[in-house]
Order: sequence, then C-alpha cells, then structure tokens
Amino acid sequence: PAGTLDQATVFAAMPHRERKKAPRFFRGLGALFAGRAHLRQGGSSAMAMMALADGSLCAYWGISQAPWDYAAGSLIAREAGLAVPSRLLTHALKTQDVLICPKPLAPSLSRLLA
Repeated sequence: PAGTLDQATVFAAMPHRERKKAPRFFRGLGALFAGRAHLRQGGSSAMAMMALADGSLCAYWGISQAPWDYAAGSLIAREAGLAVPSRLLTHALKTQDVLICPKPLAPSLSRLLA
C-alpha cells in the first residue's frame, strides 16, 4: 500500500443521485489531483473495496453512497486492516460519504477531502 498521497491510487465514486453535491466532489477531485494521487473512477464500489483489501487499490472515496454500495465492501476492507469509519458499520442503512484507505493515509486524505 502507498504511504503517501503521490503514491496512492484512489477510486473516486461520483454522487449520482444528489447533483447538489457535485461541486464538493469536483473540489475533492481537484485536491486529489493537486496532491498527485492517481485517480480511478467507474465500476462497482464493492469491487473497488475488494481491490483495496488485496492491495491493488490504495483508497476509496465517495460522496452520498447508498448502503448497498459500501456495506459489504467496507466490512471486507475493515477485516483486511484498512481504516474504515465505524459509522459505516453502525449506521449501515444510511446514505453517507465514504473514505476507506490504509491507516497511514487516513489523516491526510481526511483533511484533504473535508
């Protein structure tokens, strides 16, 4: 796993149903790009979290993700030792923002995407 942002490959999931959150999403993409992260988008969120668990992806970030997008994958990512916010597992029936990554990247990515 990457130890710094410029070594990280980040999967970014766009908020499809809540267009009002699009400006925040694009600001976050700009911040990731400026931090020299490698960006990926598209496909299944659950598959992206599986790639996190096996180490082929460094972070998953999504705004307004539905529970079916993150519930199973976040549990697998947590079991793999990644930083998974506990609210994802305790409030798994809510649409919410999601950031899952290796623990060393969590503080810098959280600040960058706040």
